[in-house]
Amino acid sequence: MLFLGLGRWQLQRADFKAQLTASHAAAGAAQALPGFADAKHFDGARVSARGRWLVERSVWVDNRTHAGRAGVHVVTPLALADGTWLFVNRGWAPMPADRAQLPLPPLPVGEQTLLGVAVLPSTQGFTLAGGDAREALWSRIDATQMQRRAGTAKAYPLVLQLETDVGDGLVREWAPPAFGPEKHRGYAMQWFSLAALAAGLTLWFGTRSLRRDEA
Repeated sequence: MLFLGLGRWQLQRADFKAQLTASHAAAGAAQALPGFADAKHFDGARVSARGRWLVERSVWVDNRTHAGRAGVHVVTPLALADGTWLFVNRGWAPMPADRAQLPLPPLPVGEQTLLGVAVLPSTQGFTLAGGDAREALWSRIDATQMQRRAGTAKAYPLVLQLETDVGDGLVREWAPPAFGPEKHRGYAMQWFSLAALAAGLTLWFGTRSLRRDEA
């Protein structure tokens, strides 16, 4: 029963990922930003969010390349209505000769409605104490850095890869998300195969035991 339950769960995950694939492929299709409890299940989904830019709390992700040029990703938090910070990856900019002058193009003021793809930040690896984990130039985006940057506010557990044109001139060429419904279907088949194997072995040993009792 356990193996069958796990197989059914993997099929449910495959169906959900297939729905995300269809949603992502539909031009302009977006759903409202999900709540915290459901956020991680929407990795790769196209969502909409509304809030105000916190430009002064922007950060930069180092060592990002575009067309063979070195640069950074500019990440600016968006303050949502409930006070939560949603980190928005605005896109790529070339690294200036003076690294003390990191690019920060201006943004529209007031409340903004943004569209983009929700991406789960990294939870792997580490940062050196006293290094980029405390500064505005990061080696990567991860959940710990986001929450540290947000301070007493709560950092939303997904990053928005911005698609809306906000007039900042940054390059937004995101790789399509890998949803992988086929992977979950493969896992489901493995669990169902184990369930069949377990049932077959149970029947075989039961038959042998019955024959010994009859003998």
